[in-house]
Amino acid sequence: MALPPAHAAVHLMDQANFTVSPIPNALRLGALDEYEMAVIVIARLGKSDVGRVVDEVESDSWPTPLLTHGKEAMERTVVDGQDDPHGYTRLRACLSHTIAGKLIFIKSEEVDAFTTEPFGGNPAAVVLVDIVLDDATMQKIAAENNLAETAFVECIPGQSHAGPDLFSAANMFQIRWFTPELEVPLCGHATLAAAAVIFSECGNKSETIQFCTRDSGTLEVSRASSKEMSRLPSASNSDRASKVLAMKMRLPLADPTDPVPQGCNDPSFLSACVGSAQVREVRYAASALKYLMVVLGDRTTREELEALKPDMQAMKKAFSRRDVHAIMVTCPGGRDYDFLSRFFAPWMGIDEDHVTGSAHTLLGPYWGSRLGKETLTARQCSARGGELVVSVDRGTSSAYVYGTAVIVVRGSMYL
Repeated sequence: MALPPAHAAVHLMDQANFTVSPIPNALRLGALDEYEMAVIVIARLGKSDVGRVVDEVESDSWPTPLLTHGKEAMERTVVDGQDDPHGYTRLRACLSHTIAGKLIFIKSEEVDAFTTEPFGGNPAAVVLVDIVLDDATMQKIAAENNLAETAFVECIPGQSHAGPDLFSAANMFQIRWFTPELEVPLCGHATLAAAAVIFSECGNKSETIQFCTRDSGTLEVSRASSKEMSRLPSASNSDRASKVLAMKMRLPLADPTDPVPQGCNDPSFLSACVGSAQVREVRYAASALKYLMVVLGDRTTREELEALKPDMQAMKKAFSRRDVHAIMVTCPGGRDYDFLSRFFAPWMGIDEDHVTGSAHTLLGPYWGSRLGKETLTARQCSARGGELVVSVDRGTSSAYVYGTAVIVVRGSMYL
């Protein structure tokens, strides 16, 4: 009797003895359909087993191309002549190609970070990587998303407790961030968004997860309590505040105490940044971030900050990306917050970022020193706007950034 594809796929899995493999996770993420899964299973079987299993499944269930591509996959995915007991490396290799003439697709979600309401805060795309993606493909995906950042998250192989469902069981990941134009060394809001997907969508029960980066060390994101978020005005004003996921990120501190690049205090440059607004001082962090901070006068109001219209072309003309990656403009926060800010990054293809976690690794220590506080409340005054809590720990050179996130889009991207 012919087996329908779903039953036949399970039958092949049983024959291949897939007790530990990433295939259930790949199915859940939408990275494989039944037909493609069968190709992977056949690739795991020995050549003699392929014939035995096929004999047990009537031919009208399995078109000839399936067997052909399965055997090709078996030849293609041997890793240095050794068997991969968990199938993870082989699965990644198989999924990096188009299998049986079908397009591969990956899970991609859109998350609004530093907000309790959809369409607020800063949107980021999060791609859970179960296939091999080269840098050029990641850059194209980020350009297609056309958001400030796209985060690419991958499980780190070899975690002993990471079972078949890797994203739900692991607690250490690799992360990279791309704007529509280039890769960046750190992105706080996209890291918060990635953690929200892992905690909420993947069902990961860890209290803390870690993200290994290329340029910014190891970042941590933990679940935060409602008490830790109670400092924010939205905690009492929003009906959703108690229902959304609150998190705490540990980011490397970037105290803005480095010498300011020559020309940053020139009236013409400051006019391009803030118009006629009074400037108190200019600060700079020469780390991998290369962020410039323009501090406005103490009497600057939120309305005045929000009314600024920087000249992006003049800003880009004044400095190259070698010296400046972005400029933040900040002022006192009035009655509701300790400080306010806006963030402009035309050098990275982002005229204005809505809410920038990494900016607060500078803003936190600066305002903490000025106000004599270790923990501060902040609002970034973009059109969408968002709020967060920043806690400065100089002993560990860390900035703890607290925020919430809302998942607004779930889907798949075809490659």
